[in-house]
Amino acid sequence: MRVMHLISSSGFYGAERVVTEISKMHKKWGLSPIIGIIRNAYNPHTELARYAADCGLECEIFFCRDRWDRQMVYEIRRYIEDVGVDIIHSHGYKSDIYCYFSATQKNKIVATNHNWIMSNPKMVAYCMIDALFLRKFDCVVAVSKNVKNKMLRLGVPLRKITVIHNGVNAREFFPVQGISKGGGRENMEAKRKEKTITIGSLGSFKRQKGYEFLLMAFATLLRKYKNLRLILGGDGYLKADLIKLAKRLSVDKYVVFAGYQKDINRFLSSIDIFVISSIEEGLPMVLLEAMAAGKPVVTTNVGDIGEVIRNEINGILVQKKNIDQLVAGIARLIDCESLRTEIGHRARETVISKFTSQKMAEKYLEIYLRNRCHSLG
Repeated sequence: MRVMHLISSSGFYGAERVVTEISKMHKKWGLSPIIGIIRNAYNPHTELARYAADCGLECEIFFCRDRWDRQMVYEIRRYIEDVGVDIIHSHGYKSDIYCYFSATQKNKIVATNHNWIMSNPKMVAYCMIDALFLRKFDCVVAVSKNVKNKMLRLGVPLRKITVIHNGVNAREFFPVQGISKGGGRENMEAKRKEKTITIGSLGSFKRQKGYEFLLMAFATLLRKYKNLRLILGGDGYLKADLIKLAKRLSVDKYVVFAGYQKDINRFLSSIDIFVISSIEEGLPMVLLEAMAAGKPVVTTNVGDIGEVIRNEINGILVQKKNIDQLVAGIARLIDCESLRTEIGHRARETVISKFTSQKMAEKYLEIYLRNRCHSLG
C-alpha cells in the first residue's frame, strides 16, 4: 500500500510536522509513504523538502505555476499512476482541490483538516469551497473537535469525519530536569533573580496567532521584571508589522525575531516559558512539542487546547485576546521556578501518555487500511 501526502507548504509548521511524523512512523513499520509538495511559484518554500530528505523520506515536488494550474493536475495524476499510489492524503484546502481532480478511480482520497481560519470573508469563502470538495472524499480527519464542528456546520457529512489528535515523538525532545530536592523555595527564587528569564513562542506570523497580544503583555511584564527576554521563532506576512509594534512598545531591545527554526528542540531548550497567544487553533503541534520538551506553557484556551491542558496542573490557560490574563499567567511562572519545573514535568507526562506520534500514526493507518479494503471489495 502506497500513500502519498499532498501538501501546499508555506514553511515548516504544524501541518508539515504532522505529515513528517506520520510518514516517519509508517516507514518504520515497513510502509512506503511519499510526501508530495505543491511548490507555489508565487510563494515557494523548500523547508519541508529539505527536512524530508534529512529523514530519508521519499519526496516529490510538483510545481504550481499559477493559482490554478491544470497542467499540474495531469502531472500529479501521471506520477501517482507511475509509482502505484493507492491513497492520496491531502492537507489543506488547496491540496484538497488538487487531490480531488488528480485522483483516478483506483485511488481513495483522504484529507486532514488542520484548521479552518475564518478571519475574513475571503477565508470564509475558501472554507466553503473546501467543504464542497471534502463532502466527496472517502474520509476526512479533523485534528480537534472544534475543527470537526466547523466542518459539520458547512455540510461535511458526520459519517465521513474522524477526529485524530496530533501527536509528537517525545524522545526527540529533551526531558525536563528533575525537581530540585534541596535549598528550599527561597533559594530557588534568589537564583531566579540572578538570571534572565526567556519567554518563547514559535509559529507562523499570521493574524490568528495573536502575537500582538503577546507583545503587549510582554511590554507590561517589563515594567515589573527587568530580567526578561522574548524570542519569537518563525516567519510570515505579519513579521514587519510585529517588528514595528515591538519598537512602538519600546520593547524591541528585549525581543528577538529568530526566524525559521530548523531545530525546534534546540529552540525549546533555550527558553524557560513557552507561550501560545492564538485567537484560533485546532490542536497545535507546537503545544505538544513544548510540553514534550518539559516546558511550562501559558496558552489561550482555543480549539482543543483545553482538552490537553488542565489549568495550573500541566499548563496555564487564559482567555484569548485577554492581555491581563496573559500577563498574570506568565508572571506566575516567572515568580516561581519550582512551579515551572512541576508544570513542565506534568506536561511531558501528558504527551507521553496521550499524544504520541505512534498513537497518531496508528489511527491514520487504520483509516488507510479500512479504505483500502473497501476499494478492494
